[in-house]
Amino acid sequence: MKKYILLLVAIIIAQVSVGYADEREPIRIEKTKRDFGKIAVVRTDLNPEKLTKLFFESCSHPSIGILKNCTGYLYEITKEGWLGKDRISFKQEKKWNSINLAAGTYYMKMSSYQGRTYYATGEISIVPFVTNFVHVALE
Repeated sequence: MKKYILLLVAIIIAQVSVGYADEREPIRIEKTKRDFGKIAVVRTDLNPEKLTKLFFESCSHPSIGILKNCTGYLYEITKEGWLGKDRISFKQEKKWNSINLAAGTYYMKMSSYQGRTYYATGEISIVPFVTNFVHVALE
């Protein structure tokens, strides 16, 4: 019994250390071989604070329609083309749907679970000192 408990604890610790976002996909700081779906900054608007902001305006799937639970991360792309190791959480939830960040180019990985997981990945360019509105179309 003692060996069984130790084995179970070791398995739990190993799963936590891998960095799984959920039970299906590990979080990896790398670009996908091809872009999935479509991610685009569709418009910009002045904001009173003159801060660089990103606002999650909509998330959809062509066969499903508008979705309400898209989540994911942004990774800053360096001048050399590498992905930064620090990720920025970005979600449709009210607390996370508007974030302040530095202007530049970012790689986004977004997903939503609707009976199965749908994804969108791609690069976006953030314009400085305005609010950038992003639309995500999952595949």
